[in-house]
Amino acid sequence: MHDSELMQQARTAREHAFAPYSDYAVGAAILTDKGVFTGANIEVSGRSTSIHAEMFAVFNAVYAGATEYRTLAVSPKGLTGVAICGLCQHTLAQFTDNLRILEDIGDDDPVEYELKELTGVTGSPGVPVRAPGPHYRYAFA
Repeated sequence: MHDSELMQQARTAREHAFAPYSDYAVGAAILTDKGVFTGANIEVSGRSTSIHAEMFAVFNAVYAGATEYRTLAVSPKGLTGVAICGLCQHTLAQFTDNLRILEDIGDDDPVEYELKELTGVTGSPGVPVRAPGPHYRYAFA
């Protein structure tokens, strides 16, 4: 799938966002070994139960059995070229340590970066959760 097609799916997903509090609609599309999965941010009062578009998309992929995550396209309304938030970075890092991210900046080519450029290796599958010691374990071991 071409990057432009994946970005178009993220833009289409953004149309389904529900953002009455922030007025910041975001759509996301993630390309995986099981196909493309989309999501949009859904806000509710008491924000802790809201879901971000990137999380919605990866949760849909996980639910469908995806195990390989290749590229995430993100299309925010208004602000562009802004890296995904720390909560989304952490969530994505639970499922992959190698993910290409495309940020929508309108008609121009998207801003492109790797998830690991934002997170390093902390929290990635197979990376120690804490320093070696009596309680040493791996995430998703």
